[in-house]
Amino acid sequence: STAGSGKGAIAFELQVECGIKATLIDPLIRRVSFDSRQRKRMRKQGVCAPLHIAAAFSAAANSAFCREYAQVLDMASCFVAMHPDQATCDIVDAALARAQPFAVVPCCVFSELFPHRRLRSGEPVTTYEHLLAFIQEKDERIRRIQLPFQGRNTVLFCTP
Repeated sequence: STAGSGKGAIAFELQVECGIKATLIDPLIRRVSFDSRQRKRMRKQGVCAPLHIAAAFSAAANSAFCREYAQVLDMASCFVAMHPDQATCDIVDAALARAQPFAVVPCCVFSELFPHRRLRSGEPVTTYEHLLAFIQEKDERIRRIQLPFQGRNTVLFCTP
């Protein structure tokens, strides 16, 4: 199974199209999780929607999220996130702590929320490039590639 965050497009594709059980972790509860086209595809294929956990992701061992959803995290075979906002580093940390593969496409830096983040050089993490470097400094196995679309399209991944 996979643990992901966001609006559910990745979880949908993994579960419905690839047959990989997925869990969507997103604090927002949407009135309609999937559009009519997606619901039609699920009915046609006889597949349920991915599980949605309406909570903010946290990898901190003492967090309410980890206490409540430890089993979900421990059972995940990989972690996938597209523009996970403040949860980016927690997703990477959760995957690394469990020696599981991950792929994240970071978007925002949130330097005001995370003023303690520093590069090995001591420089504060204040730009997108800094954020990518900060994440890659967590483990030498973390790689970086560009995805073929406009906008924030850098994926950081690790396959331990």
